[in-house]
Amino acid sequence: MGFVRLKKIYNKTYAYEVWKIKDENGKWRQKTKYLGVVTDEEKKIYEKKRKPQEKSEKAILDYGDSYLLNRISEGMPIIPVIKSIFGDMSDTLTALVYHRILSGSAMSHAESWYEGNFVSKLFPAANVLSQNISKVLTYLGEERVQRAFFAEYTGLVCRDTSGVVIDSTGLPNQINMSVTGWGYHNGGIEYETRLILAVDKESERPLYFRYVAGNIGDVSTLTNTIEEMKKNGITTSSALIDAGYYSENNLTMLFGSKISFLIRMPSKRTVYKNIIAENSDIESPEYAVKYDKRGLFVKEIPIEIYGKPAFAYLVTDPERRGVKFQRLFP
Repeated sequence: MGFVRLKKIYNKTYAYEVWKIKDENGKWRQKTKYLGVVTDEEKKIYEKKRKPQEKSEKAILDYGDSYLLNRISEGMPIIPVIKSIFGDMSDTLTALVYHRILSGSAMSHAESWYEGNFVSKLFPAANVLSQNISKVLTYLGEERVQRAFFAEYTGLVCRDTSGVVIDSTGLPNQINMSVTGWGYHNGGIEYETRLILAVDKESERPLYFRYVAGNIGDVSTLTNTIEEMKKNGITTSSALIDAGYYSENNLTMLFGSKISFLIRMPSKRTVYKNIIAENSDIESPEYAVKYDKRGLFVKEIPIEIYGKPAFAYLVTDPERRGVKFQRLFP
């Protein structure tokens, strides 16, 4: 049996339990155990000072950029579509989209970026290991996945649209795949894939995209793009398209589909040269119009294109012409 020993140090009394035990050699040794500060000696009440709880170290995360982007994207219709189509993969996909927007670095750096960003709290189920990113990108490239996405996305955000803007852009790359080829785009020749994008003219919301080989010109892609849009539930009454789509087949299709269109006429076309030659009076006061804060000359000219009646709009910008003229005299 042991006993309690009190020890006074300065103004406080401390209690220790004392007892004896035999060591391995059979000799008695004294052992003590600290009981705490004596608060009531008569009732034998001792209070041991509690050790401060150890606080776990918390990570320091980049916060503002991903928080703002998340608040912006929360109300977008594409978010529930991603969750519906991609299920358990939706956190990973959304995290990778955020990485592309906010970081812009290679996907191989996504893991370290994710661990140091608030995105790791927004999408805790994301798997951004390099091996898994490759699997996700392969999955996104499957046609059945893209068809499922557009079927739900277009059904949710748009059924009929008053107008679309259709354009293409080259995606230069050196990847050996069927959709990469030598193509002429923006005045140069590059090894690329061609991305075709349709945007709603009013809301400026992306509606549809498709990609073709880089060696396929714009002129041969418009009809298929509009047909695929129709199959996905996107119908339109008007289209704004670039000069690269100017061809008899495309314009005949637009006329036949009763789609109003506005297209820039290629300068090498005979009809273009005739319009310029026959309308030298373009700068007459009767054709002056105010466009925003600028003054332009705009003339509406009835013409015929491939047997169909249409209008050509000849536009002259005096301010821009003056700037070009001044460049001749450095």
